[in-house]
Amino acid sequence: MWGNMIRSSGFSITYDRVVGTLEPIMITPTPIINIVAGRALWNTLIGLLNAALIFLLAELAFGVEVSLSDPVLFFLALLITLLSLGAIGVLLSALFVLTRASGTIVQVIELPVFVISGALLPISKLPEWTWPISMALPPTWGVDALQISSGLGSGNPLSLGLIGDLALASAIGACYMLVAIALFHYLDSSARISGQLGTW
Repeated sequence: MWGNMIRSSGFSITYDRVVGTLEPIMITPTPIINIVAGRALWNTLIGLLNAALIFLLAELAFGVEVSLSDPVLFFLALLITLLSLGAIGVLLSALFVLTRASGTIVQVIELPVFVISGALLPISKLPEWTWPISMALPPTWGVDALQISSGLGSGNPLSLGLIGDLALASAIGACYMLVAIALFHYLDSSARISGQLGTW
């Protein structure tokens, strides 16, 4: 789901630039942040559908009994985690407006975010110098909330419990969105002055 989110966010801006639609999008009455956020929300929906399909496949094809200690909080945690991934995607989209190397950046950061956020292995197994980076990523708290709500326990040494994790994932995700909004506003102003946004 993270891969889908970051790739679609990065490649959508690159695609707009390549086909010549980035500049027209920038000058439409609808702010570009709304367009990019709409794409991120769509990718979140696709991520939720992917998750449902994975659970169904695990049950039907592999006979794995999927049991959750609190299904309602699990799906709330899943939604908040996906929205926080979307916030990172929107922020990266703003940065991708500035560069023509978005594909390379996506390939470089995709796996480290998986690892540092605790999605592949517990944060407690990572070197302690990586923990501050982990704590600054909203999916870290969402992944921990998912683990707690599924009955697996926490792999985060600084876990705040289920509700605390969800609150922090939401707060950090909101901060990412505020930074993205400010960055898109700056980019919009500078692009109108330079007129070189679509230069490939």
